[in-house]
Amino acid sequence: LAGKAANGGAAQRTVSYPDNLTYRDLYYFLFAPTLCYELNFPRSPRIRKRFLLRRLLEMLFLTQLQVGLIQ
Repeated sequence: LAGKAANGGAAQRTVSYPDNLTYRDLYYFLFAPTLCYELNFPRSPRIRKRFLLRRLLEMLFLTQLQVGLIQ
């Protein structure tokens, strides 16, 4: 689980069918920006702060734009 894979990247946890029916996986599916549920979804080893900040600012801007257009 934790450690390095053979190619130098972080090792990924693989999940198979009955083991994926947990609350943790359900909440990940609800909050992750995916269009369909996948058992093993590729993830980066760290949180990209610049990417996250950009998406939050885009969401704030578009929300303000929608409010302005509705008024």
